[in-house]
Amino acid sequence: MKKFVALSFLALSLVLSACPAGQKVNPNDPVKVTFNLSGVPEGVTPVLIGSMVGWDTAKAVSLTAGTAGAFSTVLDMAAGGYEYKFINSSDGDEDFWNGEEFGGNRYTTVATPTNTASQSKTIANTCAQHGNTNLGKVTVSSINFKSQTPAAMDKVYLVGDIVNDWDPGATEMTKNADGSFSYVLNLTEVKHEYPDTPLGQFKHTAMGSWDSVEKDADCNEIGNRVILAPESLTGVVLNVESTIVSFAGLGNCAQ
Repeated sequence: MKKFVALSFLALSLVLSACPAGQKVNPNDPVKVTFNLSGVPEGVTPVLIGSMVGWDTAKAVSLTAGTAGAFSTVLDMAAGGYEYKFINSSDGDEDFWNGEEFGGNRYTTVATPTNTASQSKTIANTCAQHGNTNLGKVTVSSINFKSQTPAAMDKVYLVGDIVNDWDPGATEMTKNADGSFSYVLNLTEVKHEYPDTPLGQFKHTAMGSWDSVEKDADCNEIGNRVILAPESLTGVVLNVESTIVSFAGLGNCAQ
């Protein structure tokens, strides 16, 4: 019987030795998550913020600068899903979020640790564009207006805040061979805006006065047309096409 006990103990020892000491971990232990950020432009000092700090700007995490535009930081994080962003904090603007990187939130998951190998995680991030440096914004230097009219027109005028400070007779459009009208507005100040951000507003008149302003199909007033920055980050010339339904005092809107 003693020999049997000894052999049983030896067998148990062999089974235990198959699991190296320290391999199993407490699933409640935090995971060390390394956030790497590469491609950071010169002049940008990124900080990390996200749901892991409750989006509290006072708890934004500083990153350590490496070489060639690389930054990193290590956080102890519990298992779960997290949203986060990198913010450019180097511009000194009072509004923290003005340095927000362009685009939606980033997302990562941290798995419950089951062994020493899963007690750490590295996330590779490439720098997105940030506010206050014109990064991530589209550049517009000129706007090409092209407008279709409801009938044969001799003249059409362009009016708007970005065009001529709402002077209805200051900007006559050029009549094209196909009957449409066009006008190229070269901006005196280049616009840097995020995609789909309003650049300005405009309308058309037929005779250079508000008495001939464009109307809808039922001759009712219409709102100002809005010029939106394009989606392309490389755009310089913006094309704006319009279809005019009617003008006050003309055609079906004549009184």
